[in-house]
Amino acid sequence: MEPLKSEVVDPIYFRALMQRYGGEFMAAKSNNLRHIYFSRRLNRWFGVSAERGAVRVNHYSECPCAFSK
Repeated sequence: MEPLKSEVVDPIYFRALMQRYGGEFMAAKSNNLRHIYFSRRLNRWFGVSAERGAVRVNHYSECPCAFSK
């Protein structure tokens, strides 16, 4: 599944980004490859993974959890 949008952010700003998007951590859908967040306000899923000192945030219209197992 291709992301709708992909952005790389400094880990220091990640929490503020998720607050701005309204993203809530979904522990049951996360795994060791990436963490999954969901924003009810935007009706958007986020796949979050570490990338060389940064955090990659991929935006999806559907939960990407099935594609990372």
